[in-house]
Amino acid sequence: MRFLLSALFLILFSSPALAQPSGKVTYSAVDAKDKSMAAIKRGIESAIDDMSFITKPIARGKLEKSNTPFETITLEIKGKSISIQHDDRKPITTNGKAVKWKRDDGESFTVTQELDGQKIVQTYTSDDGKKVMTYNFGGDNKKLIVQVVVTSSKITGPVKYTLHYATK
Repeated sequence: MRFLLSALFLILFSSPALAQPSGKVTYSAVDAKDKSMAAIKRGIESAIDDMSFITKPIARGKLEKSNTPFETITLEIKGKSISIQHDDRKPITTNGKAVKWKRDDGESFTVTQELDGQKIVQTYTSDDGKKVMTYNFGGDNKKLIVQVVVTSSKITGPVKYTLHYATK
């Protein structure tokens, strides 16, 4: 009886350890670019819905410029070191501390990246606001779901959208 209770306890309260990808892994977009862009535009429109007709087009243009779908995402995890590269852009590499990073258009950010079990939380902070990208690994690490939330005092609500990637 004691053995049976112990076995039942182990089954109910233990979960298999899921590991994040190790080494360098490249994920490719699952959805066509126009479908991904439609998801982003829905998130932008929802965030600027309550803005005035004067400020709405300005906010829309800035948000569309800084929120584009990527064809590939390459991740490399080595201990505390996390490197994330979107398409052929310069990778962002952190070692447990915030780093200064400049986007291709020259805008500067402070970036942090934290590994939390089956996800990486990447946060960009600037004077205009904050963008949090959460990279969720599938159980077999062949799928990657990227959830994005953009907040700013200059828009009436957060921009939220999700993009899907997979290894080949």
